[in-house]
Formats: sequence, structure tokens, C-alpha cells
Amino acid sequence: MIIFRQQAPRAQTYLAERLQKEGWFDESSGWDPDERAGAGTVWFARPGSAEVVLKTPANSRTEWARAWRMWNKSGEENALVLPPGRRAQLEDRAGVKGIPQALPPDMTPEEMEARGLTPQRVEALRALVYYDQNRSLTNFPYFLESTRAEMDPVTVDARKRLWEAEQAVQSADNIRAARLYVQALARWREVLRKFPQFHRPGRSDTTEEQTYEYEVALFKLLAEDAGVRARAERTAAASRALYPAIPEMARALTGAQGGETRVDDIRQAVAEDEALTRVATEAVLNIFPRMANPSEQEREVVRRVEERAAKAVGELAGLAGGPAATADPAGFKPAAARALIDTDFSWMTEFKEPPQFRDQYGYYERSAYWVSPEVRSTVRTRLGLVRRPVAPEEQPPTPVPVPPVGTTPKQ
Repeated sequence: MIIFRQQAPRAQTYLAERLQKEGWFDESSGWDPDERAGAGTVWFARPGSAEVVLKTPANSRTEWARAWRMWNKSGEENALVLPPGRRAQLEDRAGVKGIPQALPPDMTPEEMEARGLTPQRVEALRALVYYDQNRSLTNFPYFLESTRAEMDPVTVDARKRLWEAEQAVQSADNIRAARLYVQALARWREVLRKFPQFHRPGRSDTTEEQTYEYEVALFKLLAEDAGVRARAERTAAASRALYPAIPEMARALTGAQGGETRVDDIRQAVAEDEALTRVATEAVLNIFPRMANPSEQEREVVRRVEERAAKAVGELAGLAGGPAATADPAGFKPAAARALIDTDFSWMTEFKEPPQFRDQYGYYERSAYWVSPEVRSTVRTRLGLVRRPVAPEEQPPTPVPVPPVGTTPKQ
């Protein structure tokens, strides 16, 4: 019965999702039908006329807010949300802590008395069992928290930028798409921090997997960036020069048949590093300074960026004929932030906070990651990004060492 009782808020969630997928995020959202039209395929625009932008009174932010109210009301009406202190009262009355192992059977008053039970205790036991069972069956905590997160202005802003980035990719405007993905992911990470139960609801990896899919989209764009390609070429050349005589390194740097250097793998790694560094830099410049409660590390990196930018301005002013009066510290902040991310704050590319402890497998605690290694591996496998290992028969034969002239080989 509990499943059928949630159909109204579930339908409202579908409506909000549909508006979001179609690009109607808030009151400012509009649609220009001729945005990507050619000269002979325009629908409405004519020479000398204003562009036509269609509007609608419906938007996903409004509908997400309505969905959250409906989920919250459904939770209150169906005992899926308990008032503060109510669970502790039920546990005291039931004489248990946590979730009871089983639902008490139907018993007559005589059977209860024989087992030393009271009707109040049995009722409390049943209430605890049904509470956890119904929340799990309907996935209520995820829907309640996800609708709360989706109606937040920061989430709406991040979603809008992600959608615009996808549209830019479809228009082959890769430079703009990469810039929008960087901006969106920096804000999306703020959403994950603000709503931890939306980030990792406990029974689902949906949000975390979606986050990594956004990152993969940025990786693919930057893999074609001229700067990334040049950096990958330099790395490959340096690797060939440093490790020419090590067979394992040679196989890693060459194709299955031992041909040209496999630069594409290196380029992919460079693209991933560049993408995560750009996202962290965007956060340092435009997210951390306006956060209400930044962490100590976030305040520190912002302070040091400002110090470096001010120092750069001072050094410029000290040069003979330097434009001391017109130098703006803001112009030096991107380079200062990038330098700090590359050195002292490199953990910010993968972690929410400086990592502390490793587990038995060498990983840090999952909650410290933006996207855990397990989820990254799962998504990469699903998207076909994991390269097939080279079969033994495809590997080049290991060369037989030849002794120097004038020596006797060992038997």
C-alpha cells in the first residue's frame, strides 16, 4: 500500500525532471528556435527583426519545490518522517536500540502476558519495523533529499550550465562547451558538499556516477585541446628518452605490435589532470570566496591567491615604467590559483578535504572523494573507457640479452 500512496509526489518528480531535461530551469529560461539555424533554415528571424525567444511559465525549479513539499507531506502522513525525538521514544518503549530483528506476530492478550510483553511495547516494535521497511521500500530518503537539493539555486545554476555545455557540444562549439563544463562542475561540487545525502544517499550511486559522467565529458573535450595534445607529446617523448631499455615501460608506451608510441593513453591522462585542475581553480576563484562557511583550507587557499596576486602587482609596479596605477590584482588571480592547485593544494582536484587515512586497499575513506575510485572504475567500464589488456601472443618478444664482446656467457 505504501508504494501506491507515493504516486502523486512521484508523478510531480517526473514532471520536474522532464522540464529540466528540456532546458526549462527557472524564470529566465527561454528557447530561441533559430539559435543553431543556417541562413536558409531560420523559422522566425528576418533581416532587421529582433530574435524570437519563446518563454513558458513552467520551470523545473518551481516544480522541484512543489515535489519537495509533496514528498514531505507524504512522509508526514505515512509516518516516513518522524518528529525530533520520536524514534528515541519508540526505542525506549520497545526496549530495543536500532532496527528490531523481526516483526512481532499477532498475539492475544494472554500470549503477550505469557511472554512478558505489553500492547504498548508490541505497537512500538511494529512502528519501528514498518518505519524502516517502508522508507527502504519506497526509497523515500533519496526522493526527499534529491528534490530538496534540486530546488536549490546553486543546483539550478549548475544544471543550467551543464545543459548549455551539452548544447554547445552538439553545435561543435567545443571551446565554449569546455568552459561551461568547468564552471558547472565547480558549482556541482558545491551542491554535493551542501547536500551530502543527495551525493551519497546510502542505497544508490546515481548522483556519484552522474558526476563522473560529467567529468568524462570534459575529459573528452580537453583530450582534443591543442595545449593538452602538446603536453602529452612532450610527456611521451620524455618517457621514451628516460626508459628506453625497460621492456615493461616500452610495452606501456607502444602499441600491441610494438609500433608507434601510444600517445593517446598519455593524452587521456593529461586531459583528466587538466580538467580536474581547471575545476578546482574555478572553485578557488568563484566558489570559495562567496561560501557562507568555507573550511580552513578553503579560506587559506583564497588568502594565498590574493597574496600572490597582490605581490605580482607590486612587482609589476616596481619595474621601470610599469603600469602601477592600472594594474588589477584580479588579472593575476587565475595564474596564482592554478599554481597553488598544482603544488600545495593538489588534493582539491579529487578530495573534498585533505585526505587522512588509507584503508587496507590503499584507498582513502570514500566520503573524502568527490567521486570514489570504485564508482570511477564502474563508470569507465560501462562507458567502454577501459582498454583491453594486450594478449600474451600479441606482445613483442622479450629480447635475449647479448653478452659483451670478449666475455663468456654464464651456463
